[in-house]
Amino acid sequence: FQSFAVPTTHWDDFAGSSKADSGRTKMMKARTARSMAGRCAVFPSGQDESGIWIRQEIRRVVQIRRGEVPGIVCGRKVRQLPEMGKCSLLVGLAGFLFLLSARADEALPDGLYAEVTTPRGVVVAELHYKQVPMTVANYVGLAEGALGPKKGAPFFDGLTFHRVVEDFVVQGGDPTATGDGDAGYLFPDEITPALSHDRAGVVQMANDGPDTNGSQWCFMLREVHRLDYLHSVFGHVVRGLEVLPKIEQGDAMKVKILRVGAEADAFRVTEESFGKITAAANRYDGPREPGPDAPFDDPDKILPTDWDRAKAFNYKLANFERFTGGKLRARVLAKAPASGMDDYMAETSARLGVEKDGVLAVYCADSDRWHLKVGETFQPLLAGEAAFM
Repeated sequence: FQSFAVPTTHWDDFAGSSKADSGRTKMMKARTARSMAGRCAVFPSGQDESGIWIRQEIRRVVQIRRGEVPGIVCGRKVRQLPEMGKCSLLVGLAGFLFLLSARADEALPDGLYAEVTTPRGVVVAELHYKQVPMTVANYVGLAEGALGPKKGAPFFDGLTFHRVVEDFVVQGGDPTATGDGDAGYLFPDEITPALSHDRAGVVQMANDGPDTNGSQWCFMLREVHRLDYLHSVFGHVVRGLEVLPKIEQGDAMKVKILRVGAEADAFRVTEESFGKITAAANRYDGPREPGPDAPFDDPDKILPTDWDRAKAFNYKLANFERFTGGKLRARVLAKAPASGMDDYMAETSARLGVEKDGVLAVYCADSDRWHLKVGETFQPLLAGEAAFM
């Protein structure tokens, strides 16, 4: 690659540095200068971000070396490539790969990331290890082989995306590819209001109800707020968002954890550390089924039954209280009670314990109206507001 020598002013465009070279950039310059006999690899204006261009130029150099194509490098004709043995060719390739990887690392701000390689492209997701350390520890531990059935063996590598639903979700992490598999253990939910299913590219855990997280996880293909307080969100895509809709059922994955910065580098997972986190977790102790004393009830079976919405709403309201302390109770009725709505709202809110510091919402299908009773503690917060739909 000595024939790529051109003015060094292009280096900063490639390295993405500021006017003053960083220490890392100076080190890279020195290393590259040594490995390339004092010459500098440079990339065409406007193409310094293109890994595809780099691969094309490497391929072209090899082809020229073999005499397969005319001697044109970087769009310029060269009379003859300098004689390079196999060793110098490998050194040149190594130099390019070093520069490319360094550029990618520098472009990421400090944080913890998962690089997911698929047949359709590479996706990089930031992992929210500060907000949800238990969930991220599970993912990182499995990805690096610290957790799972085979210690030291990356769990996700070679597994497939076994479930792909257009405009909804891409799901993987199941060693059986059936939707029923896991890594041999389950761990509790970890939910924070700051992390929501608010965009495409959200990374969340799949589960089968409260505290049944395992190894299966998902990329969301759009915002799906109805999953808030039902699934633990632990990351979001920062690169390769365009790859997600291209992933097909059966595509294999490879997951690599990237650490940028001292704090992320210090985030390491062992069985012992993960065990301590899960032992201290806030576990679900609410009702498993809707009912008269549960957070949610649908006594007249108004809700559709293609999937158990009543159970999901019950979990959602119970988890809302579990992770925020807020008490929300809801009922769906075919028609207004004969005793009148005022009496029903007062009696039900008292029985459910939300007459002072909670909210009761009741929907009546016959009138297509919601009724709301706000506890005494919260009433000042709603003063002057339109209280209901």
